[in-house]
Amino acid sequence: MKPGIDKRKFFAINFYIITAVFFVVSIVWMLQHIKYHVLQQHEQLQLFRTGWSYFTGYMGKPGGLLSYTGAFFSQFFFNHWIAASVMGGIIVLIYIIYILVCRKKGNIYPVFSLTMILPVLLLMCVADPQIKPSYLLGLLTCISFFLFFLQLKVNNRYIGGIILIVLAYFLSGGNGLLLGIFIIIDEMFRSERSWWFIGTVSIIMAVVPYCAWQMIYLVPLREAYFSLLPFNLIFPNKIAIITWILFPAFYAIWNRSGHFLSTVLYK
Repeated sequence: MKPGIDKRKFFAINFYIITAVFFVVSIVWMLQHIKYHVLQQHEQLQLFRTGWSYFTGYMGKPGGLLSYTGAFFSQFFFNHWIAASVMGGIIVLIYIIYILVCRKKGNIYPVFSLTMILPVLLLMCVADPQIKPSYLLGLLTCISFFLFFLQLKVNNRYIGGIILIVLAYFLSGGNGLLLGIFIIIDEMFRSERSWWFIGTVSIIMAVVPYCAWQMIYLVPLREAYFSLLPFNLIFPNKIAIITWILFPAFYAIWNRSGHFLSTVLYK
């Protein structure tokens, strides 16, 4: 490294350059390997319409709004380049926001390569026709909401976290429960943790989907809890399940070791 170049800025620039390269590589990979039996299939299996009845048809299950949004994007998938760019762009955006989340617990840029397995696994998930754009949008919503939660002041964290979980559930289905897991992990590792908040979040994660199943949605109980999560797929995808689990798991590890590693790497 040249003298005078800030080490933190150097690692940050490296991260964004490599992420941009990954975006290009992901597009090329999708165009070469999965365009015919996956990308076009998302567009061919539906006829997107803008009518009210078509929209309300999606509102009958958790995450209906994101399912509708994913269907909107899918109508352009007749073009392979647009399809690959949309899917690759969502994956990269998920990864960038996730890195911003991890930065709250220590500067992760020097070791971000350890987390590159996450976007690679998401790219592998896209090869499964069951993984629709709405699944990626659900994960994006979850991580974005969690980043917003981490920026809340202490006095607003508890009520804000509860509101975000409920809102995320109705917007992104089961990814709202994933948000609850992120929030519980974050609270568990705080020096002044609140057990009543952890308990409240756990109760909300269990009660809200059940009440929604009883009073709002006409779906199986399993879908009420796991809509837009790979756990609800007709044909289980082990890679997708592992990928969704790795996101909170790696955050838990970095939450404990991030500040220490950052201090060591910047000495």
